[in-house]
This record gives sequence, structure tokens and C-alpha cells, in this order.
Amino acid sequence: MKIIHPRRILRFLSKKFPGLFQRLLEQRVSINYSRVLRRLRKKIGAEKIRVVFYTNEPQKWSYESLYREFEKSPLFEPVVVVVPRYMVHAERDHTRMTLEEQYDFYKSRNYNVEYGYVNGTYIDIKAFRPDIFFYLQLAEVPGVDDPLIVSYNALTLYCPYFYQLADHRKNYLQSFHKLLYVNYLEHELNLKRFESYGKGNSQNCVVVGYPKLDVYIKSNNNRTWRQYWKEPEKLKIIYAPPSFICRRSV
Repeated sequence: MKIIHPRRILRFLSKKFPGLFQRLLEQRVSINYSRVLRRLRKKIGAEKIRVVFYTNEPQKWSYESLYREFEKSPLFEPVVVVVPRYMVHAERDHTRMTLEEQYDFYKSRNYNVEYGYVNGTYIDIKAFRPDIFFYLQLAEVPGVDDPLIVSYNALTLYCPYFYQLADHRKNYLQSFHKLLYVNYLEHELNLKRFESYGKGNSQNCVVVGYPKLDVYIKSNNNRTWRQYWKEPEKLKIIYAPPSFICRRSV
């Protein structure tokens, strides 16, 4: 009798019955999150809650203000875990920062940082004892790319590293967003878009603003963001095309 691997069965079900399969996944993560929450309630006051920021591209780092707030609280222990993008791991991309450069980027800015990749292998996320887990991006994060995996150990959260303006349908119907404990959004328009593409599609969405812009609300010299403009009453257009650090392989 031929034994079929469970993963093949799951792939078949996900293609044959996508709606049903997605609902089953959502039920599973909901159970997982309930267990994590019960554990965290017992942990509060007894030991610090570990907040892991999982990152593979410092150029897209968007959690500066949030990390610093966790850092100031006696209840939390934030840590940045650096890993390479999958294409870098597979040696098919030499344009990204090396793992050491990523580590130095955060270390030089006084972050608590740890390696999540050693000797060509991604370290199991359980080794970092996460209670709360922040994704930097949903692309090329092997081992934790599915919130279902992380949900057994931590609450999963995500805030886009970019300010989303374009209304691309596929961006609002991904399984990744639906399986998150909380999907943080930049503005109300995004919330309406999630709602418009399906019933219950926005149930885990929370509008909080855009963390990268927090620095402009009030800076260290007590200047508000309006004071940075020479003529604050005039409309401003910022042209900022995407860029990345190019590295030539030796």
C-alpha cells in the first residue's frame, strides 16, 4: 500500500477546495493564538514577554519607534533576529546585504540583535522563545513564511514596510494576512479595501498609522513635522522610487 505524505494531501486540498482549506487554517491558528494568550497571561509579571522582530532586509526596517517603546517597558524584551532572504541563501542573489552587514546595522544602532541563520541553516524560531512575533515582510522568509507555523509559539503581527496606495486585489486576499493575529494598516482606506474583498476579510485588521513616519510627529528638538517644511501650507509631492544596495559578487 502506497503511503501519501501529509503535505501532498494538504497541497491537494488547498487547490481542490481553497475556501474550505482556508477556513480550516483560520480555525487552527485561532486555537493556537488562544493557547498563546493563556500562556502570556500567566507570564505577565513573572518574566518578560519576548518580542521578536524577524528581518531579512534592513532597508525595509519600519519598526524603529515601536521597538523603542518595547525597549522602555519593563514588561517586554525586544530582539531583532536577522536572516538572509531565501534567494541569498540559495546563492541566486548577490545584491543584498550580507548577514554580517545586517547584524552590524542593528548593533550599531543599539538594538538587541541575534543571528537567525548559522552555518547555512535557518535556526528554528522556537530557539528565540518568541511570545510576540513581528514580520518585516512576507516575502522570502523560509521556515516562518506561514503564520500558521509561528502561531504555535507566538502571536503574529505585521505592518507593511511600504505605504500602500494602489488597490491591487491580490494584496487583500492573501492567506498570509488572514492568518495573522493582527494585521496593522496604515490608513482607513486599506481597511475598507480589505472589507470590500470578502466577508470577514478585515476581522483581524487594525488601523494604527505608519510607524516609519512616527519620527516626524515630534522629534528630539521638539519640532513638529510641519516645521520641517519651508512652506507647510503648500501641497508637497515626494518622489521616492524603490532602491536597494547593489553588491557585485567576487
